[in-house]
Amino acid sequence: MNVGHQLAAWMDERVRRAGLGGYMGEINVPDGRSLHALEAAGVRIVGRTRNRTLSRLVGVPVDRCRVSRDLAAIP
Repeated sequence: MNVGHQLAAWMDERVRRAGLGGYMGEINVPDGRSLHALEAAGVRIVGRTRNRTLSRLVGVPVDRCRVSRDLAAIP
């Protein structure tokens, strides 16, 4: 199981325990890094913009990626 699947499974379990049908959130991703691992796990990338504050703090470009996952669509 790759890291994207592990992260998605971890979140899925917590969201299901809370009785919710899905979730959305944000992940900070260094410039040039891929979200393929999360997409392969069924997480939908719904937006990607520059995180100017974090980029300035860490000294490298960082993107803020918005993600969503509908647990009803997951077997």
